[in-house]
Amino acid sequence: MNFTFDEYADIINLLRDNDYIITNYHDKSSDISKKVILRHDVDLSLDKAFEFACFENNLGVKSTYYILITSELYNLVNVSSIKKVKQMSEMGHDIGLHFDESQYNFDENKDWTKQITEAIINERAIMETILNDVSIKSVSMHIPSNKTIKSNLTINGMVNSYSDEYFSKWKYLSDSNMHWREDVKSIIKSKKYSRLHILTHPFWYEKNINSKNNKITYFIDKKIYSIYELMKIIVPDMNSLK
Repeated sequence: MNFTFDEYADIINLLRDNDYIITNYHDKSSDISKKVILRHDVDLSLDKAFEFACFENNLGVKSTYYILITSELYNLVNVSSIKKVKQMSEMGHDIGLHFDESQYNFDENKDWTKQITEAIINERAIMETILNDVSIKSVSMHIPSNKTIKSNLTINGMVNSYSDEYFSKWKYLSDSNMHWREDVKSIIKSKKYSRLHILTHPFWYEKNINSKNNKITYFIDKKIYSIYELMKIIVPDMNSLK
């Protein structure tokens, strides 16, 4: 599969042609025979997520974007980032917390479930403070451990996208690392499943066909240039340094 905007639009059209209704984690209606949840984990670039959200908006699609507050690759507190996320919310997309458990050293002598749940709730509070009027109602785990996946965590006031409800009872499809584990188009056309849970990563999608290496190289080069430009502001005589 080509990771292009047109290819993603083909998936959306295929879902619609096969009578799937695009919904979200909070829709409890029981009268819809075929549902699909579209989820996006923002692992690497908030700019790419915003671009993808605008593209989905043009398709008339509302989905869920999970954003890290602990990322070392983008900064949610940045004014530009806040503006983008708020615009995504105004488009009708849900904004969720992308939680990275590797950021924590939980005490082995204490209740693990309580510790991780408290950490998630704390990050949600931070995220809602940063975004002000954007409500965070769900969480997605970033590279979760087997323990976390199997724990079926229940978090007060939040939907866990890795709970048994959405990770086991719905047909889960993912394009992680630019690789679909199963043929998503064949799954949709088979009409075998009445509930689809589709995870995509906006970072991989572009207007034109491109290799994984080229995407990553371009991202790194752009990041280096951005850091260089910022350094010139902070260290105005940087060019004279040897």
